[in-house]
Amino acid sequence: MESSYLVVNKILIKGIEQTYQCEFEQGLNIIWGDMDSGKSSILNLIDYCLGGKGTELDYDEIKSKGRVAYLETDLNGSITTFERVLHHDDSLIKVYNSAYSEIDSIYPKLCSPSVTVEQPDGWISDLILEKLNIPKVKIKESKLRDDATAYRLSFRDLMKLLYLKQKKVASENLMDAANGALLNKNVEIQKFVYGVHDDQLSELNIELQNNTRRLNELKTKADNIREFLKSTDSLNVNDSELVELRSNLKDIDNEIKKLSNEQGLASLISQEFRKQLNEFEGLLTSNKKKYQKNKKKLENFIRLKSTYEHDLQCLSASSSFKAHSVKTDRDLSFDCPLCESKLEINSPVLSETDLVSENRSLKNRIQGCKSSINSLNDQQDDLLADIKELELTIADIRGEFDKNSISKISPLVESINTLHNTKKVVYSQLASIEKNIKLKNKLLESTEEIANKETTISRIRASIKDVEEKLNDLDDIMNGLSGEFRYLMRHSKLSNNYGSSVDGKFLPVFRERPYSNISSGGVRTIMSVHLYLSRLRYLIKNGGNLPTFLMLDTPGQNIGRYARATDNEDNLSDPTIYEEIYKQVIDFDKLSRKKNKVYQIIVVDNDLANCLNESDYKLVKRFDKSDSSFEKGLIFDA
Repeated sequence: MESSYLVVNKILIKGIEQTYQCEFEQGLNIIWGDMDSGKSSILNLIDYCLGGKGTELDYDEIKSKGRVAYLETDLNGSITTFERVLHHDDSLIKVYNSAYSEIDSIYPKLCSPSVTVEQPDGWISDLILEKLNIPKVKIKESKLRDDATAYRLSFRDLMKLLYLKQKKVASENLMDAANGALLNKNVEIQKFVYGVHDDQLSELNIELQNNTRRLNELKTKADNIREFLKSTDSLNVNDSELVELRSNLKDIDNEIKKLSNEQGLASLISQEFRKQLNEFEGLLTSNKKKYQKNKKKLENFIRLKSTYEHDLQCLSASSSFKAHSVKTDRDLSFDCPLCESKLEINSPVLSETDLVSENRSLKNRIQGCKSSINSLNDQQDDLLADIKELELTIADIRGEFDKNSISKISPLVESINTLHNTKKVVYSQLASIEKNIKLKNKLLESTEEIANKETTISRIRASIKDVEEKLNDLDDIMNGLSGEFRYLMRHSKLSNNYGSSVDGKFLPVFRERPYSNISSGGVRTIMSVHLYLSRLRYLIKNGGNLPTFLMLDTPGQNIGRYARATDNEDNLSDPTIYEEIYKQVIDFDKLSRKKNKVYQIIVVDNDLANCLNESDYKLVKRFDKSDSSFEKGLIFDA
């Protein structure tokens, strides 16, 4: 049986102000440093992105700064990126069949973190199992009870075998040993992992039927996408067209910016024209108002002059008549033809002296009116000359303004409008190509899913054949696991080293005593760590329905790095025991090369073993709150 593999490439936390990132490689990866710096949170984030609960994310800095987590993985050769909002266990998980750097060109799948919540693309566990080519079977809680519940296999069940949490290291409840129902379920799951299919033939046949039906659906979906791309002549669309269009957009934006600057200069010139025009138009308006005002004054003076001349004529006539004596009754009276008041003949008359004086006054007034009229006429002539000159100047400025607009501004505006229209066309082409590239990527994704599904079907058929031929025997499995565990314990440097094995519950035994009967925390630490390491060694050698992946959180717990005079096994302090754990982890590289298998181990610890050379591992992060050359924690700016 072949084993699948899971490799974490990177994890990113997108925060309020920046993005925090950790990068990993195949083989051994180490995160170490000060306590309470977010080391364990990195493992918890990996688990969370793969469908785990967010309750383990209790690192305060993540709560205050983190918003979204991205996990880029290699699942059996399929590069897959998971996106999940932090602090919301019920939020959907977006899955991109691409590296993190390419997710913008991919339509994500929308998956539910729980089997009880529906999302368009189903449960995240099913998707991960499909990519790992692990059959989705039902596991009975116990085969000893006829009424035992059959559970649908979940990747969360398998994650218990891939992630040894800090609180589980040396725990009395290792592998849910304190809960009978869960322990029995874990036993049945591990039988499935190691290929003990004694009563699962019907389940495997059902799974074969379901996978075959799903394979046909995927082929139909791929054919539909392919036909659409053919119909739009987009089957051969590639990223180079996208790059070219984006480059064209950039060039258009630069040209628009350049022309806008030129338009700005032309606008400044136009503004200067407009300023001059406004000044001259203001003068013209002012002169025209003065002209009209003077015109009214002139009319008034002319009327006044006429009135004075008329009065002068009347006065002259009165003087002429006065020279002739007319005898009449002076007691007579008559009505004034103007005001109808009574006029008496015997009314006093002006003396000759008064008439002469009035005559002189009227002539002076007439002369004054003539002077004013002449002055106003001169002003009007000057104003008319100024008005004509201003009108000619304004006409010249307007001509220059129109000429400037036609020769400079209008072509610029037209060019800018043309570029904006071209930009719209390019944007439309870009959107179309981006859509077709996403569809093409969807086609590639479907093709990859088809290949994975065919591999899964082949593995199910092989499993069915194994069951029918009874190739896998539980005793053989237990002997193989016990052999790996015994090998690790023999090199652990523990005293009284005998009686090591893995029992029928898949729990470790040491000194011929089951794990639950071992009181020493230090010894339980070694046993729990070696149980997980022995499982990984077995999978690399023999394969199984579990990826060759392991996360260890503080494997040196309860083991001091420096010897003390009063040692006891509750807290082992022999540094060779601590170092030996890492020597055994280093040996996985040699084993994987020999078996040509891909594996990954991620270890979180407070210290770095002396036996490690830089070439033995990938240093993911080192946190040190007292040394500024290292980050103080996962969220380093909190």
